[in-house]
Amino acid sequence: MMSFEVNYKEDFIPRIRDLIDGYSKDSILKEYLQNADDSKATELVVTFDRREHSSLNNTKFVGAKTQALLLYNNSKFKETDFKAIVNISAQGKAKDAHSTGRFGQGFSSSFSVSDHPSFISNGKAYWFDVHHNSVSKGKESSIQGWEKNDFNEIKQWLDIFTPDLISKDFNGTIFRLPLRTENTAKDSEISHEVFLYEDFLKWCEEWRTNADVIPPFITEVKSRRLNLFQLVSWWHTTNR
Repeated sequence: MMSFEVNYKEDFIPRIRDLIDGYSKDSILKEYLQNADDSKATELVVTFDRREHSSLNNTKFVGAKTQALLLYNNSKFKETDFKAIVNISAQGKAKDAHSTGRFGQGFSSSFSVSDHPSFISNGKAYWFDVHHNSVSKGKESSIQGWEKNDFNEIKQWLDIFTPDLISKDFNGTIFRLPLRTENTAKDSEISHEVFLYEDFLKWCEEWRTNADVIPPFITEVKSRRLNLFQLVSWWHTTNR
């Protein structure tokens, strides 16, 4: 597999535990809304994928087999964004006075509910495997990446993303957060927090109730939508 590894000097797990300390799973939506706004995206789509991907059992992609949150925005990563996100902090935003998420946890909040967050943007795919039990197994780095020319090497994994969002004309960024189950949470060195379907429905209700309220720190994102994805059906709970 023609992946590239991203060097990271700190010990990932203690760093992540420190970053998410005091934050709950309910923080994720706000952080991703802030990040979408930072990147000048005008749309944020959050999807709960209830499928279980047993086809990934006994493969190096096994960490992605569980139900997942997918968060899409219609803005592409810049090179500075790729560099900032692998630092697992908001420090890269601190110098930008116009960045509403500069003091937020951003992508780091993903680890509140997932041990294997990943994303695709601007012709690259990244997977953070901090426990080294999937794509980083037997490798030094916790972060594995692939260029678009090598996407065929990871097709089995990419196929579990929403197909129409990663077509050849894909334009934007999609994050996939495989969710901890009660069983996998017991072995996680990061957090024992789980995110259930019921938690997503709570988000839906809060989003519906506050559909006409855009937080004061948001200036760019004008469209927000929450979806439930199960098999081939979509349920649009809110569409502004």
